[in-house]
Amino acid sequence: MKNKNEKIVTISFLILLFGLFFANLFSPDQELSYSERRRLAQLPKLSVKEVFNAEYMKAFDKYATDQFIGREPFRGVKTFVDRNIFLKRDTNRLFQVDGSVFSIEYPLHEDKVLNLCGKLGALYDRYLDGMNVYYTVIPDKNYHLPADGSGLRMDTNSMERTHTDMYLRMDYERLEELMLANMPSEAKYIDLFGTLSLSNYYMSDGHWRQETLKPVVDKLYGELGISMTFDPSQYEERSYEPFYGAYYGQLAGMAKPDTIIWLENYITRDAIVTSLGHPGREDLPIYYEEGLKGMDAYDVFLYGAQPLITLDNPHNTSGRELILVRDSFGSSIAPLLLEAYSRIIIVDLRYITQELLADYITFENQDVLCMFSTIIINNSDIIR
Repeated sequence: MKNKNEKIVTISFLILLFGLFFANLFSPDQELSYSERRRLAQLPKLSVKEVFNAEYMKAFDKYATDQFIGREPFRGVKTFVDRNIFLKRDTNRLFQVDGSVFSIEYPLHEDKVLNLCGKLGALYDRYLDGMNVYYTVIPDKNYHLPADGSGLRMDTNSMERTHTDMYLRMDYERLEELMLANMPSEAKYIDLFGTLSLSNYYMSDGHWRQETLKPVVDKLYGELGISMTFDPSQYEERSYEPFYGAYYGQLAGMAKPDTIIWLENYITRDAIVTSLGHPGREDLPIYYEEGLKGMDAYDVFLYGAQPLITLDNPHNTSGRELILVRDSFGSSIAPLLLEAYSRIIIVDLRYITQELLADYITFENQDVLCMFSTIIINNSDIIR
């Protein structure tokens, strides 16, 4: 009887082993992982040189891992086991509190903050001296977690652990201190920390929600010397769901998707949009609705990653212009600022060097707003 059971186990194991082998062998390779927002490794080309220096086997190992059949369900199982059996506080540096997903951004890298200040200082010296220059910091979601243990509880229905005082967060006060001490003294700091709360952010993503940004826009208007307030009732809400934020895929589907909402009116519809990433096109809409079904639905806001975009507002004849130096957060707030300007020039220094800006921008008498999230500031090597 014992031998019979051993044979059954052995045969079952071999069937499983060879079944997975042939299933992987004959299943088509996938090019993209929409949940992880990245391209998957493809079968590497075999060469004698790479075999002898082990590069081929490294690339093949990455390929085999990325193209393993049933990879997504296995990722989900791993996440479930990490959270509910091993009781790990985070998975892939992500954790959940009251349904919202957070990414651990710790510690504060002071050298990266100084690096950003140096690059923006060089930008000021090169182009912005004598102009109305402002800068601000957008806190990541972790800033809004309570740190006193008031959020500590166990939801027995979802097994969600909300140990809000047990996760590491960067030192935001120190970050502000470094920015204030090392940015050009002529640039004015705009403090946005008090205008935001956790409700301003997506549950499954790190970005802020455009439809909630009235306090931010009003604060910016006041500091920029613009005598108006933002009126959301003058805009029509458009929406798309489900919106699977960046953290949704990284947490292997254990989070709930969001609804993405964008605000539209005659100003955004009539805006003339030109983009360095779309040369020759003069019919671009502000909101790229085709991007909603792509790898990242947040690309609906100004086409996602773009080096330089210009928004012209034919309904504003004041001639006032804004240069917005930003990261991805700026994509969703720029359309809301357009009412106050004849033109907004949006620059992303992750994708264009400072030296090239003079080829596309005439720097004279514009307002200049440098707006970066704490995550980008803390990883500023990507800024050129």
